[in-house]
Amino acid sequence: MAGLSKTKSDSLPAHNLTRNPKDLPIWATDNAGFIGICRQNYYGTQYTDVSSGFWSTFNQIGSSTYGGNTDTWYTILNIANATKPIIIGGVLSKYANHSANPVITTEFTIDGIVTEVVHTQTSNLKGRSWIGFINNEGNATGGGSYSGKGLRFLAGSSNDPIGQYGYVELEQQAAIEDPMDVYTRGWGPLLYAEHSVMIRQKQSHLYNDSYYYQHGATWRYLLA
Repeated sequence: MAGLSKTKSDSLPAHNLTRNPKDLPIWATDNAGFIGICRQNYYGTQYTDVSSGFWSTFNQIGSSTYGGNTDTWYTILNIANATKPIIIGGVLSKYANHSANPVITTEFTIDGIVTEVVHTQTSNLKGRSWIGFINNEGNATGGGSYSGKGLRFLAGSSNDPIGQYGYVELEQQAAIEDPMDVYTRGWGPLLYAEHSVMIRQKQSHLYNDSYYYQHGATWRYLLA
């Protein structure tokens, strides 16, 4: 029938992909909690998100950048004229100075379409925010439980954490996964770009220390 056929440019290869950044959920750490990442080639040990080891491991499944100026745009990811599609798992912000209710603005340019996602990290949500898919069943513990590449809270159980302020928060029990694992398992949503993507972020009222200024995004190419 006329008008029902789809070309590659207006269809998506899987149900868990979206072109709209506003389809991605927003999360935040609570009570100044840190996010952990399991060390590659180690069992049940981890780095926190204010260490060089965390960010070198994070860069194995994404990209990150550094900058301590408030209300200044920093480019986290910039891919132009790609010959393969790109999937984005999510964006991890800098560490917020929660006492001032900082505003976090993330600008996504997906195949030329610009979308801004703006949110305020209130005084009840202290630390970093994450835009994207998160696995609430993931955990890592030392001494004989789970380990693997990806961001892991060290927790002995797995459930959906509801913090004392009523938000679903990155507090103890959650994992940020490799985007390719999320894609192949049918989880999501994941952000999809056919040829180009640029992600920029600016943030007011940063916490004043070195690795607190680091932020990044997880992403992969899809073979097409």
